[in-house]
Amino acid sequence: MLLVLLAVLQLSGCAVSPRLKPSDQPSVARKTFVITGASSGFGRGVALKLAALQGDVVLAARRTDVLEELAAQIRMAGGSALVVTTDVSNPNEMQDLARAAIERFGRIDVWINNAAVGALGRFEDVPVEDHARIVDVNLKGMIYGSHAAMRQFRAQGFGTLVNVGSVESEIPLAYHASSAATKGGVINLGAAIAEEIRLSGSETINVATVMPWAVDTPFLGINLPFLVH
Repeated sequence: MLLVLLAVLQLSGCAVSPRLKPSDQPSVARKTFVITGASSGFGRGVALKLAALQGDVVLAARRTDVLEELAAQIRMAGGSALVVTTDVSNPNEMQDLARAAIERFGRIDVWINNAAVGALGRFEDVPVEDHARIVDVNLKGMIYGSHAAMRQFRAQGFGTLVNVGSVESEIPLAYHASSAATKGGVINLGAAIAEEIRLSGSETINVATVMPWAVDTPFLGINLPFLVH
């Protein structure tokens, strides 16, 4: 689990040292990593880093063409990648994602819930449809992904769930009301699942929430007044 957290933190600019390096390959090689929101930003960066260490990566997002380009880049470098076009706000598609990963690789070692959208503006000025979409992706999508992952982890007896929140999981900011609300939900979701794991006595299933600050990714580079993907 530590290696995955370091990978996410490294790509988010939150980790200076230690960083994933070639000597970490035995801990990553031939393990299966499901990554939502893999088409850009943190998801893309983590996928490339894990694949470079010979991890098997399952790339999930809505933009199939972008995922295929990323998968081709990974394969050209000698890595292994599976593309599964997925809308995280659709629970059936998230279950399909888990099934596709199992059918291809036989197991899921790590599931990284990374997909998110956001809106910037005064709460009452942002269209209510955008608020709803943020909840659908950032919170419901996190629940659907965690549910699919945990069912598989319980069945196979091991696994690590990584939910990507943000600094707003603990410190809500003005003009990000719905995003802050969903990110607060992300940290509480992870904490509740972790407590259930503790109460079950399992020592081989783990859950963690990563809370990066604002980072220069395409997420922040889209010049839309409201919803950004």
